[in-house]
Amino acid sequence: MTKVHLEKIITTVIILVLGSSVFYFWQLNKRLENSSAQSLATSRISFFDFSQNVRTALENGFVLLDEQGVTKVNSSESEQWYTEFKRSFGRTQLKPDKNKISEYLKNNIADKKEKKATNAKFSFLDGEIYEIAPGKDGREVDIELTVNDISEAVFSGNNIANIVFKKVEPTITKHKLDLLGIKTMLGKGESDFKGSSAARIHNIKTAVAIYDGLLIEPGQEFSFNEILGEVDAGTGYKAELVIKGDKLIPEYGGGVCQVSTTMFRSAINAGLPIIERKSHSLSVRYYTPQGFDATIYPGVVDLKF
Repeated sequence: MTKVHLEKIITTVIILVLGSSVFYFWQLNKRLENSSAQSLATSRISFFDFSQNVRTALENGFVLLDEQGVTKVNSSESEQWYTEFKRSFGRTQLKPDKNKISEYLKNNIADKKEKKATNAKFSFLDGEIYEIAPGKDGREVDIELTVNDISEAVFSGNNIANIVFKKVEPTITKHKLDLLGIKTMLGKGESDFKGSSAARIHNIKTAVAIYDGLLIEPGQEFSFNEILGEVDAGTGYKAELVIKGDKLIPEYGGGVCQVSTTMFRSAINAGLPIIERKSHSLSVRYYTPQGFDATIYPGVVDLKF
């Protein structure tokens, strides 16, 4: 074999090897470009060391953004958001710890930023259902997408990311009511609180607003206390007399039993099974006829049907 032929063969082999390498890196680049946020983060870990970026992003605290403003995460918290891992060649590197970030969002961000969807409210007149207040969409934190957004920021050495939300639709809408075919009044309850104090009337109106237009779905167990929620100054109630054993003492929400009594009468007149109900321990003129009432006390006594 002549020297000239050997040089041509070697040149050809070098060109082929170089060509294969260029093609490999071109393919690698295309794969990285087409990766999702999560797979991109994984690909980065496989080929690069982002330890310094991770430290820079997390050592001085972190900032989460949404349309309501800025939420600052203390450095003592953000410094927990990374983990160490060992490469195949033995070097220890840093990467965002998605589990720790997820737990932080669930425990510290979700409840503060989420909004419950509001069901539509309705009135019933002459066999027709009327919508008196439309439902409103709620929102909840999309933990997975928010974690990915934070991880991408950390890999880039940035300490700012967005909180990602997903829409929560109301469970009760006019369309759903139409499908249920509500056309008949099953029962009605009445009670007389004439002569009540201004504070008692205020408490009755505050509680009634919670239940007005409420839909109890077929097969659903109704709990008065579950819907009522907290009863204190922070939820709009005033101090008024309540029955405690054989005594009358002032507490926030005195008079709310007027609402539970009226609702109990409506349920029993409709023929609904009463699961839990207790009468007052003292005779009260607001609940005439006596024995046809329902006392409630959050955490102690409930009305269920």
